[in-house]
Amino acid sequence: NLAKEKIMNSKKFSGMMPYGNYDWKDVFSQGFDLTTAGTELSILRDSAISILKEFNNLRINKWIKLNLILIIKREINLKKPLVKSLSVITVNVPLKRPIVASLGTFEYWPYMLIEISLSDGTIGKGYIGPYLVNYTPTITLAMKELFKNFQNREIAPYQFYNEGMNHLSLLGRSGIALYALAGLDIAFWDASSKICNEPLCVHLGGSVDKVKAYNSSGLWLDDPHKLYDEALTLISEGNFDAVKVRLGRKN
Repeated sequence: NLAKEKIMNSKKFSGMMPYGNYDWKDVFSQGFDLTTAGTELSILRDSAISILKEFNNLRINKWIKLNLILIIKREINLKKPLVKSLSVITVNVPLKRPIVASLGTFEYWPYMLIEISLSDGTIGKGYIGPYLVNYTPTITLAMKELFKNFQNREIAPYQFYNEGMNHLSLLGRSGIALYALAGLDIAFWDASSKICNEPLCVHLGGSVDKVKAYNSSGLWLDDPHKLYDEALTLISEGNFDAVKVRLGRKN
């Protein structure tokens, strides 16, 4: 009740609304009640997230909802877990169908598996596939160096990405440096969505829905006479109605 009263009477809160005057009592009567937070403003992080998630489902103007959430987070002093440690493992995976491209033939594909550990036990995971396995140790070193800038700080993926780009300004924002930042960025966002207990697409403002897909794990620049049977195999692997074929042969 105290939290509810403080929010509804906040001058900052009423001044942030871009669409005129609203009766905040009506807003709160639509199914969300701050009393579930308890009578004190200092509540556990998990309880706060549960309240915010419940509130996010309300059908009210998006600007009202956004600003309400910001005020609620400020009022209950919601703290995020700290970034603690980084683990990077590289594997070189044998391919069922070798990649035959204009740059060469690849029978193995390297993956770098990234794990970020947070102070509350959350593990953010990500992976990148940087084409050339011999360069993965260099990418790992760059990733560990970048990670030092974010260690022991509250997790903030968007802020971390922008800071990371600034840190790379002298080294160059491409190639190995960008691979390193990308691996960390994916893991940070994974951890952030897990903290809020929601899919990443929802965490970023989207919704879970069906997505059209095609099978792209074949039909490389191989003998055209072999590709017809391979196309039928790719279609049958997941009941696909589309496949990806590579062009660019010499003749």
